[in-house]
Amino acid sequence: MNRLFVSLRSLIVTFLTYLTLTALNLMFFPASAEATEQPGGWILKPLNELFSASIHGAPNVDIAVPNGKYTLQLLLYEGWASRSADIVIEGETVKTAYDMFKEQGGSFDHGSVLRHTFTLTDGNIDIEIKGSLHFGGLILSKRKSDTPDEVVIVKGQAALDLQDVIKAVNFGDTKHLMIGDVEFAAAAANTTVDGVTNTADGDVYGGEFAQKLPQIQQKTELKNPEFFNGKDLIGWQGNEGYWSVKDGTIVGHSDKNIPRNEFLWSSVEVNDFYLTVDIKLTPDDRNAGIQFRSRPLDVYGQAFGYQADVGHDQVIGNCWGNLYHEHGRGKLDWNDHASQVLKKGDWNRYEILAVGHRIWTAINGKLCVAIDDPTGELSGRIAFQIHGGPPQTVHYRDPTLTHDPKIALENQTSEQLLAALPNRAETPKPASTKPITKPLPYWTRLIVAVDPGSQGETWAKPDFDHGQWKTMSVPGHFDIADLPEFDGVVWFRKTVELSQEQVDAAASVHLGQIDDMDVTWVNGSRVGGYEDPGHHYTVRNYPVPAGILKAGKNTIAVRVMDHGSPGGIAGTPEQLFLQLDDERISLANRWHFAPGANLVALNNYSQVPALVRPMNRPASPVPAFADGFTIGSDQTIAVVGGTNALESGRLGYLETLLVAAHPEHQVRFRNLAWQADTVYQQQRPRNFYAPDKPDYGERDDRAKIEADIVFFWMGQTESLDGPDRVVEFTAAYEQQLNHIAQYTKRIVLVTPVPFSNPLNLDLDIQERNKSLAVYVAAIDKIGRERKLPIVNLATAFGEGTMPFALSHNGMHLLPAGHWEAARVFASQLGFAERVASIERAPQSDAALEPLSAEKLRQVIGQKNDLWFRYWRPTNWAFLYGNRQQTPSSWDHEKPGRRWFPEELQNVIPQLDQAEQRIHEALEVATQ
Repeated sequence: MNRLFVSLRSLIVTFLTYLTLTALNLMFFPASAEATEQPGGWILKPLNELFSASIHGAPNVDIAVPNGKYTLQLLLYEGWASRSADIVIEGETVKTAYDMFKEQGGSFDHGSVLRHTFTLTDGNIDIEIKGSLHFGGLILSKRKSDTPDEVVIVKGQAALDLQDVIKAVNFGDTKHLMIGDVEFAAAAANTTVDGVTNTADGDVYGGEFAQKLPQIQQKTELKNPEFFNGKDLIGWQGNEGYWSVKDGTIVGHSDKNIPRNEFLWSSVEVNDFYLTVDIKLTPDDRNAGIQFRSRPLDVYGQAFGYQADVGHDQVIGNCWGNLYHEHGRGKLDWNDHASQVLKKGDWNRYEILAVGHRIWTAINGKLCVAIDDPTGELSGRIAFQIHGGPPQTVHYRDPTLTHDPKIALENQTSEQLLAALPNRAETPKPASTKPITKPLPYWTRLIVAVDPGSQGETWAKPDFDHGQWKTMSVPGHFDIADLPEFDGVVWFRKTVELSQEQVDAAASVHLGQIDDMDVTWVNGSRVGGYEDPGHHYTVRNYPVPAGILKAGKNTIAVRVMDHGSPGGIAGTPEQLFLQLDDERISLANRWHFAPGANLVALNNYSQVPALVRPMNRPASPVPAFADGFTIGSDQTIAVVGGTNALESGRLGYLETLLVAAHPEHQVRFRNLAWQADTVYQQQRPRNFYAPDKPDYGERDDRAKIEADIVFFWMGQTESLDGPDRVVEFTAAYEQQLNHIAQYTKRIVLVTPVPFSNPLNLDLDIQERNKSLAVYVAAIDKIGRERKLPIVNLATAFGEGTMPFALSHNGMHLLPAGHWEAARVFASQLGFAERVASIERAPQSDAALEPLSAEKLRQVIGQKNDLWFRYWRPTNWAFLYGNRQQTPSSWDHEKPGRRWFPEELQNVIPQLDQAEQRIHEALEVATQ
């Protein structure tokens, strides 16, 4: 190995290099950049470390690589008039008499890069600089097959091509330089490093001499290969075209718009866990995230559950480190802590720790979230996300998972993490049982639930910084120019500076006509609003109570909601002003504005699934069974399912046994089943238990039920699709359970009964039951994972081998079949011994014995008949459907009175009387 000695000539060249680097800084760095002392003199960080020293003289560099197509970028500088050289690659002069002074148009203020694409055929890339130039380093990439051969001079850092880099060498004095995700090795001049050799025709200066350097991209040993093996996506599942593994990193990428969020699901289940992963998002204003303790919602892999957020939103701002509940409760902990340590466009270290209901996140060692969430999920799966929207790339590097971890993060101890949790010393007071006399308007409920600015009225607060918002001239319609075709919520904010004399005046704010609805705040206090549609011609004049205005800056915030056609603060300029006694301050000028929730998001939130629409959603779900199925108090049981579930209510066997087994409590059944219902689709009349009224009349205002327990009985019809569709069934089944769990977590899963062939048709019943067994197994797995009680009718019925006919068509049960199903419920839910004396009367179509049990069943049947008339009235079109305006829907003697709804409401007291008769019959049956 050659050893170089510093001579007078070398000192002169070093001094010239220092002068050159000073000139280089003018292009790549501002004058205020931080400087650090380096061996070659005072240089700035970071990019010019790439050029901090060089091969100088007449370098000749060889690179040993396999044959193929390559892109080579040579890092060059120092090119005033006295310096020029030919650049020769593989014997071809790709640039004659390269002179940077001329390349830069007669000035020398920055370095540049020569890019050349070519095909290698001899296994060795030969690079010659024939003349006097400084050669700072090189970047070698695998070339795209459709890239034409070309020579390009790159004059800025942003234009460096860092895609598919296989070798990057810096002939300088800094190791491990990172630009993007490319790590440079500081090569030793005149030595061999990673297949790179150099011989120079003259003296060579710079470099860390006689040093053997590590590989460019070192691979760290994986700590848990069962979670991610570092090579491929075995053990992970996601939609094709978005996910890959590159250099040990999981990459989500799309160069086109992404229609919806895409998730890559790990098959590993987690309970308590600690996850670390390095993430890089490009561009840095995109969005991604990490799902945990989550589950797929549908066949597309959409997610339900916790999400540790990644990225930036133009309106919301920073998302890194924040905690979100995907397709569920929305934002759980939203803050800006990560902004203090975030490296935009670069790698950021993410930590997630979940122990019990306590969750912490950290970005680059900075604690972002510390939350105790007693209603959250305790188990589930992990998934990486690439967000729907514009093209983007997200890298998840070295994901490391630890099960059952200790409470600690890399920069925080257990004591620090526990101290960061919210103080729960005071037990929250129970919610008032008094009814709300004036509920929030329909649109307001949706906006408060979905709109980011309405979360805690954040965008109405006076200390909210709207400086990054765009501005528009007011009055005007926002969806004509500033927000083309936007419908939904748009926020407007205006700052007005007042003197103490003005503050003491009687004040009112005047905003003219607003299309369509609004709420207006002054300094964070609400002063007025119109929150129902139809007020687009109403002139807004709101008094400002004394004490709200203050000397100095005052903020007016207006939340505008438009649900179609042009929207905005849309009156005339003369109508917009702040009145202070006799003084009038015009508000017809430029306001800051930002879009909130759009109409699609609001409407999607309002679409309550048909299966749960008749149920009243409590403030928090009914808690799960503590130890299997039990009834320890008065309970209402809702039955959800298809035809067999519906018919179980008509015959009343199941309800009779369950009520008789719990005489000490009032157990009410409400059968919500509907023939032909599946987990995929449930047909209902328009506006059926809908939260809003249709365009043609009154809304469905029937009282909803309080469901404590739900029997979920589905799967038979779905199994006819064959075993190949069980994955889709599982996702849809779990999605329905997730909806129900928002009302009650006391859910009993009921498997379908097997198929039979009582009509001796030409059917392959064995094949049908093989398919059904796959679906039953899926239901059983879901039940075990969620710790839900299961009534397995398929196993109890013996796959259609019962000795007597239980079905009249092979699917739908006869009375004998329903009696057997009721007995299976009693046995598997643990109350069979308490009703062992009740039997189905021999030679009878439906009756029970003893007689007291049959009388109980009959009054239950009468109650269920009343419920069916209330739940599914035959005159629906006249009640709440599309015939509300016909004359026969109105009382002919008292115009203006609709008598069909009144008649329906009369069923409620009759239901109460029927429940009382059931209680009386129960006392007789259990004496």
